[in-house]
Amino acid sequence: MGYPSVSFFGLVASVVLLLQLALHTQLLQRKPGSNAELSTDIVNQYSDLEDTSPSSLTDTLSPAPSIASIDLFTRFKRFVNENESTLPKTSTPQSTFYNNEIGLENEITNASNNNPFSGVSSKYLVKNFYSGNFLLPNAQLCAGKHKNLKLVVLVPTAIGNFKQRDSVRKTWGSFSARQDVVIGFMAGNPKLSHINDSTLELFHQEIDLFRDIIIADLQDSYQNLTLKSLFMIEWASTFCSSARFFMKTDDDVFLNVPLVLKFISEIEEDDSRQPKIYGNVFSGHYPQRDAWFKHKVSYKIYPHNMSYPNFTSGPSYLVSAKVLRPLLKNAVNLPLFNLEDVFLTGFVASSLDIPRINVTQFRNERENPFNMSACKLIKTIAGMTDGSPTQIYYVWYNYLMGGFICKYLKPR
Repeated sequence: MGYPSVSFFGLVASVVLLLQLALHTQLLQRKPGSNAELSTDIVNQYSDLEDTSPSSLTDTLSPAPSIASIDLFTRFKRFVNENESTLPKTSTPQSTFYNNEIGLENEITNASNNNPFSGVSSKYLVKNFYSGNFLLPNAQLCAGKHKNLKLVVLVPTAIGNFKQRDSVRKTWGSFSARQDVVIGFMAGNPKLSHINDSTLELFHQEIDLFRDIIIADLQDSYQNLTLKSLFMIEWASTFCSSARFFMKTDDDVFLNVPLVLKFISEIEEDDSRQPKIYGNVFSGHYPQRDAWFKHKVSYKIYPHNMSYPNFTSGPSYLVSAKVLRPLLKNAVNLPLFNLEDVFLTGFVASSLDIPRINVTQFRNERENPFNMSACKLIKTIAGMTDGSPTQIYYVWYNYLMGGFICKYLKPR
């Protein structure tokens, strides 16, 4: 037998859905004058920069910041001065990433049979590239939530990903209104990322409107994702030190925040005794050497054909806050490995004997939530979409419907 009184309950479900959508829209209003319409306006302005040809936006990027860009860059600094009165000092090494004279060509890291990086030159160590400096720390993001803070979710994002950030805020990111959750975006330095003036102006408006963006002092690029992840760990452990768990989630992922909090409540006691990393665990993976491969690993960084240690896949993973500082401390003394998830949750976690726990609700790359039923979706912690706002909004709609249908209209 199917759903009882489908027409009646369908009407009720539609009404409930509309009420839920209205509620979550209101949650987006973080301060007087801030609303989703302004956010949409920013996205629409950004759309004007786009063309049907894939290379059109790239063609508009200047090879170096113009005078106007530098003026906007100083406005970011002014924003920092106005909003960050007292910032904790970080203790991580200063970067020599932009200095070609590292001067360590003849030094070799300690070699041993148990060291997967034996024989790698110490000029490739993370501490030569990682600064720990923030152009916009946004320390106030966790202000007022320290007492009850359970979860900090940080989303690495490219400066030009306006639509992705907008769709996150209007869907699962609206749970940042909770007192036990903080959700923020981590972007790179606009000056180093060669962003054109129009994009930079819109980015400045977005920062001022939502106050949920953190800017790290590094160039935005896929190759720098490992460094950006270290910045996220540094930020969470410095400015949200009372949080119990940290979560890294890409901006093309749908995240079921209530299910994450439920999962945390189930593991919290055990995790307090043995902190862990949770996600979709991969094992038995070997380095790819083909030049055309996106995840190619150089022999200079990983000279051995050994399998990687077990690691949690990168789209989304959950980390006990207790291990954030140890992870950062150990990471800076290892070679800069270009695969962020393998490096951080594999090599660095392994060096600290931090268990990686496979959680089936982290579907990540295994199944797009766009193709899931509503009842399966509400039992999924994280799933990777194609990154389009269309898919994110559809999944959100399905998620809200599932919360009602699968609870009250269970098939018999």
